[in-house]
Amino acid sequence: MKLVFADTLYWGATLHLHDQYRDEVIRARKALGEVSLVTTDEILAELLDGLAQRGAILRAVAAQAVRKISCRTFPPILKPCSYRSTFSYKAAYSSAE
Repeated sequence: MKLVFADTLYWGATLHLHDQYRDEVIRARKALGEVSLVTTDEILAELLDGLAQRGAILRAVAAQAVRKISCRTFPPILKPCSYRSTFSYKAAYSSAE
């Protein structure tokens, strides 16, 4: 299966129903067909930071999404996983709950 890199814009538009890029992201994803997404810890930390600034609901949505993404064995999250990323996730999870 083809791997496609998912950046912060992709994840943000996917999770935020009113994101200005949402329609384009949905069209692009459909056009790609069967793919597996690859991302990084840094992208996920940036996503948490960006959506946390938009209120409690989006903070909770982002925290739940990052948990799901982080728990999957495939597609991979490109490593190395740093202490900073782990700290960022834990901080975001605790403020979302």
